[in-house]
Amino acid sequence: LYEDMAPWNIVQMGSSLQYIDYDTRDITFDKDVSKAYQVMTVLMNYKRTVEDFKHCGTKSGTVYNLPYASDCVGTYVDKSLTCPSLSFPVPCPDGTCHSTYVTCLKSLSSELDKLTALQNTVFPENIERLTDEANSVGATLKAVVGSFSNKEYF
Repeated sequence: LYEDMAPWNIVQMGSSLQYIDYDTRDITFDKDVSKAYQVMTVLMNYKRTVEDFKHCGTKSGTVYNLPYASDCVGTYVDKSLTCPSLSFPVPCPDGTCHSTYVTCLKSLSSELDKLTALQNTVFPENIERLTDEANSVGATLKAVVGSFSNKEYF
């Protein structure tokens, strides 16, 4: 089984059919296709879980819009992002193309973790320390500036 078994890529040679698409003829999917139903079931169940947790948006558009490949991640996708590769067909809000919506969601989750870590570095529990440091620097600058001028700068 080949990726692009369209009629124009198959010719009859004698008593057999031959696949003639030279771009993809070295890649076969005989072993992979046997798991297709299981993989679709995994993606369907994962979508249900994401929906149950209220994190499933619209479906992202792909070249063939096959079921379960690009669910949940289309809501915030830049519509100018196109993903023509069949290996990475899913446009993701992170601005890149992914193999499935699962890898896209993992990427978005990782980005959220990074933003949360950054926010926690700058905000709540660290804000007092940062404010104290800023006040200290400000006091030092005020003293330096004050020594050159009588005007209040801070």
